Amino acid sequence: MHDEKIVFHDTANDGHRFIYNYTVMSNLKGKEIHYYSPLDDELQKNELKSKSINIIDTDKKKAIHPLLSRVRDLFELSRYCKKNKIKRIFFFNLDSVILPLVLLFPLFINKEVSGTLHWFPGRSLKQKVFMALINFKVINKVIVHGHYTYNSIISANNKMTDDLLKNINYPNLHDNKNEVNASSTLNNYAKPVLLAFGGTRFDKGLDILLQALQHINKQDFTLIIAGKAEDFSENDIEQMINEYGLNGRVIPRLGYVNDNDVVQYFSSADIVVLPYRKIFTGQSGPLTEGIMNNKFIIGPSHGEIGFTIKSYGLGDVFESENIESLTSVLLNTLQNFKDLNEKNFDNQQYYKQLISKESFIEEYRSFFKVN
Repeated sequence: MHDEKIVFHDTANDGHRFIYNYTVMSNLKGKEIHYYSPLDDELQKNELKSKSINIIDTDKKKAIHPLLSRVRDLFELSRYCKKNKIKRIFFFNLDSVILPLVLLFPLFINKEVSGTLHWFPGRSLKQKVFMALINFKVINKVIVHGHYTYNSIISANNKMTDDLLKNINYPNLHDNKNEVNASSTLNNYAKPVLLAFGGTRFDKGLDILLQALQHINKQDFTLIIAGKAEDFSENDIEQMINEYGLNGRVIPRLGYVNDNDVVQYFSSADIVVLPYRKIFTGQSGPLTEGIMNNKFIIGPSHGEIGFTIKSYGLGDVFESENIESLTSVLLNTLQNFKDLNEKNFDNQQYYKQLISKESFIEEYRSFFKVN
């Protein structure tokens, strides 16, 4: 017999998000799990059903404003909890529901609300709202993915304790069994191979990376851009490649990347580059994927990524949005790649243990008090 009902909420189920959420929910034995989220993929639904997880496929209609959509979503969630007598609510993406929770806080004041905060709020207003939700016990517990975010919350709110705040390192959840067969994927390109992985959003700084690479003329390299075209379209990227004289040195591979291809890209590359802008302060999936494949990481010096690279000795950092700084780090890494990677090997092995799937599951089980 189940001893506790928990409803889990998320606003989307893109590949990596579903894997994350499914891994957590499917390992909470003895709990009655409800998943409140929009689901289009029948395979995802079948996976959830196979673990006896109750599915609430939420309304995908868009309101006039995104905030109104989320307010409506949380209002319906509160009704579902009341109807099914569910006290415990967990938000997989707490960042996206901070403002709606404030507007609807009377509906959640008697619930046990917790969630995962992926970014420390950048705007002062959102910080104050988030802290108010904690101080007034609308939010009872928070999980973060790294000590930078953990320390930022503690600094902003001295009432936070270890009982209220828990750090769980952002995990690597991909199956790397295909690694041996993937080594030839990028063998036809000049080495070292740099990998910029993920959607081409503005905050990911792909344009900054290309501007920096135009200044590296006498050093061999290939940059692979792999991921979904977003703020920067394929045409935008091609124009920048032509403008900066990077033809033949930068290879765009835009589009959906399945799990097998993720493994192949990371096992075949030499260096993972994260040219992120200052507005990006959270942890990075490509960082963890790179470390699991023993790759040297280049990332910004600020935020969770910078803290992680510097604290654990996983690569090198540059001043975000500073093209000269990024160029200097890239050039030094390309010139001394083998020595730098060997020097970092032991650090990579240590950090791998912290981001393993097994460690991630155990930490979440502990959070939900599962024996």
